[in-house]
Amino acid sequence: MSSSSPPGVVKTPIWSKADGVDISAYRNSPHFVALEKFCKFMLHLSETGLPPERVAECISEALMSTSPKVRYSIVPDPMQQLLMSVLPKRAVDKIFAKHLGLSPPTD
Repeated sequence: MSSSSPPGVVKTPIWSKADGVDISAYRNSPHFVALEKFCKFMLHLSETGLPPERVAECISEALMSTSPKVRYSIVPDPMQQLLMSVLPKRAVDKIFAKHLGLSPPTD
């Protein structure tokens, strides 16, 4: 397990760029459905990310505190972040693959 975790998604214009990506060239690819889902997921993140002000508040708190915490979790859902940090990496990969439609169908 790493000593620190990345911040959650921050609501910035980068996530909405998925809306302008032309994926039509991949229409005949076996991965087109997953690519579509990935683009939709990016747009979802643009809506659900943390406001930059929340991140700035947490950074300010850490810098101004006379006894700062060892770690700060800047995520919208701390429980999800905890699960992601303790689950085996392959299990996390499988969850994302299933969510994006990259898992082989089960019979």
